[in-house]
Amino acid sequence: MIPYPKTPNAFKRNPTNRNAVQVGTWTDSTLAALRAVEWTWTEKVDGTNIRLLWDGERAEMRGRSDRAQLPGRLRLWFERYQEQLTERMYEAFGPSSAALYGEGYGAGIQKGGQYLEHQAFVMFDLMRSDSWLPLDVTQDIASVLGLDHVPIVGKGSIYEAVEFVVSDDFKSHWGDFHPEGIVALPPAPLYNAYGERIKFKLKRKDLV
Repeated sequence: MIPYPKTPNAFKRNPTNRNAVQVGTWTDSTLAALRAVEWTWTEKVDGTNIRLLWDGERAEMRGRSDRAQLPGRLRLWFERYQEQLTERMYEAFGPSSAALYGEGYGAGIQKGGQYLEHQAFVMFDLMRSDSWLPLDVTQDIASVLGLDHVPIVGKGSIYEAVEFVVSDDFKSHWGDFHPEGIVALPPAPLYNAYGERIKFKLKRKDLV
């Protein structure tokens, strides 16, 4: 299965301050056209990109690329649950291929000690037989598989999302700290002129 496509920022970098984005200068004109619709915001976890792959027979863990090294404690987490995941993935997907995309997170990964003292996997997307599935389906399948899924933290327009991300009241699902940011999805699956899914991210550090 393919590496996870990068999620674009909603706004372009500020040309005079590359550490910040320039709110209102869009990375995609489609986002400008959809700025007032109600987007669904999920918490962006600060971790390492991980794929749980299903080939119809067995579950396998890989990094963002097939050659990427996996954190040792994360691999141990997977090995503990591999047999159970294989059984549940067969029940969920049968012979169809599937890729569960998520973050490996926890102590030793980025600043993961604020999330967990150990390392684990949290799911945020799912491709089945080359088709991306909607958020409510990925949440249901994560539950069936016994996996965590990134939480929905709010809904609203893009400018409301900006205000939310910079607010002191925006705290992580995992503790009393500010999350890395959000990933926002439109109210229904949409694609741009290049066939790419329309979604965006906002990072707190780019806005404050």
